[in-house]
Amino acid sequence: MTDERYALCFDSEQDCLGETALHLLRLGIDVLYANAADEALLLAADAVDSIHAVIVPPSVAVPDLERVLQRLEGAREGKSASVVVIGERPSDEVRTKLRAAGAEWAVWEPADDCALRFAVNAAITLPSEIVPRNEPRVPTSLMASFEVDGERGDAVVYTLSAKGAFLETPSPTAAGTSLEVEIWLPSIQVSTPAKVIYVNSPRDRRQASWPTGMAVVFDGLSEKHEARIRSYVTERAESTAI
Repeated sequence: MTDERYALCFDSEQDCLGETALHLLRLGIDVLYANAADEALLLAADAVDSIHAVIVPPSVAVPDLERVLQRLEGAREGKSASVVVIGERPSDEVRTKLRAAGAEWAVWEPADDCALRFAVNAAITLPSEIVPRNEPRVPTSLMASFEVDGERGDAVVYTLSAKGAFLETPSPTAAGTSLEVEIWLPSIQVSTPAKVIYVNSPRDRRQASWPTGMAVVFDGLSEKHEARIRSYVTERAESTAI
């Protein structure tokens, strides 16, 4: 089995996802693109061990999606790929059919880079590299700062949960470091002690398509701030809910 991980992006007759596939490549995500189901089936057969996610528009013909997933599942002993739907939010009926076909993630327009990268990265890494989580996490573009030994750094919150966050920053600190974190939610500034649990950097790379930065777990978050983060996460979760 190869360690390469690709997302197979295939279009409907409306040709919705060509620009999205190029944009994902610019974000550092390996993408195979097909403009028709038959081409997607050929790619699925040629790169079956490497395809871990399938990206489709809401207008995809569900039987075509099922054929591609069955091709991947048949060649991988029952393990198919995760499905991400990208485009304008369709009707509830269409979403129900997509869920029944295997769709697990969505990025609804107007999409931002953080939601797009988060959903596709999560789909590519499932199931082997995503540990079970007690708290839902969501993509964000919130601003943040952190302080270590009197030195301050700025960051963007790539993902957020009520228990921790991944801070995108060119200057992550080492795993195990204690620090103070401030996050600017839409209506409140949250401050809390935290600890770095792992780093993704050019020197310590966990996943090439993840941003450079560090994952932190909150240590001493107040009940008020935890409740506000939890409310924000619930609202934001709609951006990736199929």
